[in-house]
Amino acid sequence: MRSHAAEFGVIAQLDGQLAEINRRLAVPHKSNPVSQRLAAIPGVGPLTALTVATKVDAGQFESARHFAAWLGLTPKQRSTGNRQSLAGISRAGNERLRQLLVVGAMAVIRHAKPGSKTASPWLLQLLERRPREVAAVALANKMARTLWAELAKVPTDGCRAMVLARDPSVGFTIRRCVRR
Repeated sequence: MRSHAAEFGVIAQLDGQLAEINRRLAVPHKSNPVSQRLAAIPGVGPLTALTVATKVDAGQFESARHFAAWLGLTPKQRSTGNRQSLAGISRAGNERLRQLLVVGAMAVIRHAKPGSKTASPWLLQLLERRPREVAAVALANKMARTLWAELAKVPTDGCRAMVLARDPSVGFTIRRCVRR
């Protein structure tokens, strides 16, 4: 009995710490229009949106495919002559961002059921053909490309430009909107 009570105390303490972290992350997320736009993508929560908004400059990538490749979400190619062979993902780039996207994709897959309005036909067909983990990486690749497209958009919500600013309350740099 004592060990269960002790475990419950640890779980309650971790829940409290998690609630505090979520509360601290909500402040910069709500003040960042780019992060809010990114969080509207299915499978992308406030943490992923804020991480992408602060760590990624869409201008350094030529296309969404290059961004997904930088994250390591594209297959490795082992080709010779006329023979093309695709292996697993390359795992290049930012491991934390890739992990956040795959976890978000797994959350979307968990709720994808035939007949639901939120599940895309592409995802349902993919789940019929491939294992869940492979489908999660494919969905994460698609999410990364969508994130890049959102980041590459010219700000249309009254922002003249987005600038980087250090936010001491959370301890990292965030993008701020420069109004007209």
